[in-house]
Amino acid sequence: MKNFTHTKLVTFLLLIAITFTSCNKGDQVTAPNDDSETVMRPQNAISLEHYKTYKRLYKEQRLNDFNAKHPEFPMGDTQKVWFSIETMKNYIAYVESVSAKKGIPVTGISFHYGVYPKTKEYGIYGGYQTLVMIPTAMIDGYNRDFEPLQSTYGEPKPFDDATANVNIAGKDETTETESSAANRGLVSPPTRD
Repeated sequence: MKNFTHTKLVTFLLLIAITFTSCNKGDQVTAPNDDSETVMRPQNAISLEHYKTYKRLYKEQRLNDFNAKHPEFPMGDTQKVWFSIETMKNYIAYVESVSAKKGIPVTGISFHYGVYPKTKEYGIYGGYQTLVMIPTAMIDGYNRDFEPLQSTYGEPKPFDDATANVNIAGKDETTETESSAANRGLVSPPTRD
């Protein structure tokens, strides 16, 4: 009987140990329906407290001032831009593919603020802030925006150089120059999510 109780106790302690060690995987996350891949929490992931602080400071130091000066935006200026996961994956795959054909490794994506023109084409979005994505590559030892479509093999063309001689959209041009920059996320406001 003593051995049976001892065996039960050891089994119980072993089960507890297994439970605690299996639950304590740190910041690892297993992809749904995929037992083979474990993904670590990104180093750039932030806490809820940091997010709340950033959002509050944005409203206090940027948004409230803008909204006070621009009553023509009754819902206030854009506070977020949404892109689907599929859109982001496709964009990254596109710039990597175009860049690889030119022998240029893409080092990242930079996000630039912009404002939609107040034209019929942009409808309710006219005048609202937006984001534009531009690929980056190593240029002179720094991650710089570049235009892979105008780059030559192994030589990334800086994005500012690529845009130096183009007109402002909607200003008398008959054709537009294709680029690798991306936009068309869902901005809010004016839309609600």
